[in-house]
Amino acid sequence: MRVNDILASAQDVLNSYCCENCKSLCCHKGKVLIDRSFPKEIVPKDRIVERNDGYCDLILKGGCPLLDKKLLCTIHKEPYRPKACQEYPFFVKPSVVYIAEACPAVKDGTLKEIISKFEELGLKIIFI
Repeated sequence: MRVNDILASAQDVLNSYCCENCKSLCCHKGKVLIDRSFPKEIVPKDRIVERNDGYCDLILKGGCPLLDKKLLCTIHKEPYRPKACQEYPFFVKPSVVYIAEACPAVKDGTLKEIISKFEELGLKIIFI
């Protein structure tokens, strides 16, 4: 199994979990890196901070502006959905997988099987 397949499996597990169990907690604080392909006009201007490296930060304070009233992502299936959103709670680097401990699905063991698959590939697991 490849890393992208494991990430896809994780998202299958997380899709309903996030909405039903944690109310999209990860979408309510911090910021998300967005690239040039992201259509900035779909979010309020005060939620985007330009960076000097060609990227922007999407500010999540108070909730991601792309969540609807049911806490569902309105761009979930769009190709420009930020990579961090696609992969959370995992941050994959060449030989390491960083895992966000704050994610309720990590805390309660829901993703235990997924984490094991990363380990089977020989990737180092670091909880952050």
